Amino acid sequence: MSRPVMILGKKEGDMPAVFFLDQELAHIDGVVRRLIRLAEHGQMDHSTAVVSRTYWRRRIEEVVHLSNGERELLQRASALLRAVDQLPDNEVW
Repeated sequence: MSRPVMILGKKEGDMPAVFFLDQELAHIDGVVRRLIRLAEHGQMDHSTAVVSRTYWRRRIEEVVHLSNGERELLQRASALLRAVDQLPDNEVW
């Protein structure tokens, strides 16, 4: 009996990896948009890594790395990188 192929920790036949990468981008998009709104209203707590541009950039770059050149993922990642640039420049780590 052959071993199942693993894709991003999932067995062959499970949801495609692109689905999980898409979900990761959707999560990042929601958080970054929320952080931008908080910053615009002066309500952002700068004491945690979650407000770091570097943190979000790294998460997006990881999706790009795993995307296998999937055009839609790359386009969304590019748009998200531009959104991350709107975050205040307050690196805490």
